[in-house]
Amino acid sequence: MANPYNPRGLLSPRQPMNMVGGIDPLRGQSLMGQPVRMLAPSPMEMQLQQRMQQPQSLLGRIGGGISSGIGGVGSSLAETSGRFFSDPSAGARLSALGASLLQGPSRTPISFGSSLAQGLLAGNIAAQQEEERRFKRGLLEREMAVAEAKLKSPKVGNVYNVIKDGEVVSQVLENTPEFLSEVGNTESRLEKVGTTKIGGDIDFVDIYKKDPEDNKYKIIQTVQASDAKQFEGKSDYRIVPYGKAYETTTEEKGFNLSKDTRLLPDGSVEVIAGSKTAEQLNLDKDKLNLSQEAFDQRKKEFERKTAIQEAKDKVDADIRERGMQITEAEYNLKVKNESRKIQNEKIIEQRKQDAAYSSLGQIVRTIDAIEQTLKTNEDSFIGLTGAGSVLAEVPLVGAQTPQGVFKNQVDELIGFLTGKGLEKLKTQSRTGATGFGALNEAELNIIKALEGKLSRATTREEFERVLGDIKTRFSASYYGVLGDDGIIQAYSPSKHDTKLFDGSLSVYTPAEKAIQGARRLRYQGRDKPFEVIQ
Repeated sequence: MANPYNPRGLLSPRQPMNMVGGIDPLRGQSLMGQPVRMLAPSPMEMQLQQRMQQPQSLLGRIGGGISSGIGGVGSSLAETSGRFFSDPSAGARLSALGASLLQGPSRTPISFGSSLAQGLLAGNIAAQQEEERRFKRGLLEREMAVAEAKLKSPKVGNVYNVIKDGEVVSQVLENTPEFLSEVGNTESRLEKVGTTKIGGDIDFVDIYKKDPEDNKYKIIQTVQASDAKQFEGKSDYRIVPYGKAYETTTEEKGFNLSKDTRLLPDGSVEVIAGSKTAEQLNLDKDKLNLSQEAFDQRKKEFERKTAIQEAKDKVDADIRERGMQITEAEYNLKVKNESRKIQNEKIIEQRKQDAAYSSLGQIVRTIDAIEQTLKTNEDSFIGLTGAGSVLAEVPLVGAQTPQGVFKNQVDELIGFLTGKGLEKLKTQSRTGATGFGALNEAELNIIKALEGKLSRATTREEFERVLGDIKTRFSASYYGVLGDDGIIQAYSPSKHDTKLFDGSLSVYTPAEKAIQGARRLRYQGRDKPFEVIQ
């Protein structure tokens, strides 16, 4: 039998033995010659066993033990002292470390440093397991909290835009205190958003409420027919089919009337004798019946004269206040520009009273948002690729990704251009025109045809060109067209398209409004002088 002791009289680490059983761990065999079954060592045990089986001198073993014991404690604890005592998994680490350091005597001598290293390794494993258990427990707790919150919270209702002066000023959730307060607010109205596609099968109704100042019923919101029961039987409210004017208001057949006028069965307008309107329009007693066109022309002439007088008063006051010395031509130009401004401001205010105005504004803002998305993102980010379609057929990461945002914006625009979107916009208008002027079937098809071109666009350039055409038409509808006389006109495709697209006329956008009154030039062609149009 081999001598298990080295020449110095110490038990060799390469030949450890059980003095009773006589087991040689390196051969897996008892010293009596009988084979012994060994359990498969764990990765941790194999790592420690390899370190212990490296041949070392006595001084090397002693030095290594001291270095591992002291240096290991110093470096490891210095590096992780904060984690050991403040980390949420510190308990698991210390428990594993203590188990390693306090284990009983083993057959194989292990230095203090090795025990400490083994304890630290076991502690890290225990800490990771504890962190994983804590993470899974946290997920479960959060899911339970969300489920509990859903059970306690009310069902999500429809979202409504709060519209004031034709602009969306805020949004409210149905049946909340904010929603109910807006229902009774005569200065604003509610419009449901994001709950159904335009042209769907859901029936909608308009809710009218009596204005105590003039006793006229004015639209305050549009709701699903099933949601209108709360207004039934209330004398101050009227429930009217969607897009149809209530008969007790003064808007009929696309014409703005007043208490001084009456719409006759043949479509002409009768002005009440001796009324303020008859006096303003300077109508003789035998000429009180006019066609709608003639009545409109009389009204515009009266409004122009009124605006000129207001402009003169304003310019005169400005000259006196500033002590200005100007020529007659300069004075006339100031009056002309100021009267235009006054007339256009009144026209804009009238347009804002139209229920279709806010819908048009929403479309224009959607187009602006699409253009902004195109400017700030590459084609590949927003899916503006793929033959036969404006959008690539790839999964969306989410609604908040550039591709998701872009797709939602385009879908909203196309959804309006298809189905009955344009017809409903037309019925929203008190004049039946929605800023399109006298919109006939042929002109309606012009607008609808743009949707097909947009959907079939296969390049960025083609998409932007079609989008530009759509923007021009809807901006003209929303803002109005600036006529040759500088006054806003209601947009009509057959009347304005040619001049709009060749640059002869412009849309009265905020930017256009800002420069109104400045010197304006019209391009006449290459090598030709610009024509001064103001």
